[in-house]
Amino acid sequence: MLAKVLIVEDNPVNLIILKKILSTHCSTDSAKNGAKAMELLEANQYDLVLTDINLGDEEFTGIDILKKIRSNPAIKNMPVIAVSAYFSGADSHDFLKEDFTALVVKPVSEAKLLAAISPYLL
Repeated sequence: MLAKVLIVEDNPVNLIILKKILSTHCSTDSAKNGAKAMELLEANQYDLVLTDINLGDEEFTGIDILKKIRSNPAIKNMPVIAVSAYFSGADSHDFLKEDFTALVVKPVSEAKLLAAISPYLL
């Protein structure tokens, strides 16, 4: 059975890229905002979450989604991988301190994404 991944991404082009890369490795659902992501997490079982950090004008960020996941006993150990263009060397350490499982820097390549998820899914 294929692993199931929730992708939280507000940019349609980035979402298409992530889905295309993952299409042969796992099944995916997607949410373009934090509210929809939390709705999907409550209704489905996922093996991993990929979340953008900056979700536009919305009140949820990728960090907020991570905190909600980590505070829920049923899913608190789920791998959550941050995907963002905003990572620098110093930022990477800060995001890992937030308890993200891993980080993927945009622009996303197939090699980078599969390297990040493979310890948890493949």
